Amino acid sequence: MSQTVERPNVPGIEIKGQHLLLLIILPLTLVVGAAFMWLSPIVTAKKPGHLYIGLRFSDERSVQFIDKNITNPLVTFEVFSGETGTTGTPLHHYEELRRGKNIIDLSDLPDATYLLHFQSEGYRNLTITMEKLDGEFRDTPAKVVPQGSKVMDQFVGVVMLDATTR
Repeated sequence: MSQTVERPNVPGIEIKGQHLLLLIILPLTLVVGAAFMWLSPIVTAKKPGHLYIGLRFSDERSVQFIDKNITNPLVTFEVFSGETGTTGTPLHHYEELRRGKNIIDLSDLPDATYLLHFQSEGYRNLTITMEKLDGEFRDTPAKVVPQGSKVMDQFVGVVMLDATTR
């Protein structure tokens, strides 16, 4: 007593499994991507007075880097007044900046010009000049930035050069 049901022969699109999966995933991806684009400025809003520092090392893809640095090399970061230079007493001192992104709270510093000094054992010392205006760090008009480094408002990208390279 089983009956077979015949499907009417309707012209149109026949959706197979792989196409159905694509039709489900594509709109979902678009919705999630749009949500990230809409929310990212809200979520990642800059905090006034914070400095975002990205650290890299010039030889980090070499065998020597792995041999001499079993763990990530640590970078010492100091902030000096632009008037005294790096010979004065540092206004802020941080011992253990690591490779990658570091967020430093410098909101207690008044608006002025500052020297950001980076040093790590086996690497060249690096000094960058930045200004703090209206509570936010800005790159200086002179844009004197050491080789391999980048400076934008609130962000500093630093490449620590190996001391043995020229």
